[in-house]
Amino acid sequence: MEFEYKYKGIYGNTDEGLPYIGEYKDLPNCYFSLDVVRNGILYATIAFKLLRDLYFNCDVPELEIFRFDR
Repeated sequence: MEFEYKYKGIYGNTDEGLPYIGEYKDLPNCYFSLDVVRNGILYATIAFKLLRDLYFNCDVPELEIFRFDR
């Protein structure tokens, strides 16, 4: 058997242990949820709700906590 593609999971962590959630300024209209290993399921659920609201142009002040340039 010969493989055409391989993928290995990438694990990381931020200094404060919080994920990055939201839009990245250099990629407008692209939404990210870069969760950390610890509490990944919890942050994925939070990210879903925040990104859903962001997509529908709702005011989402909570994204300030998870912004990329913090």
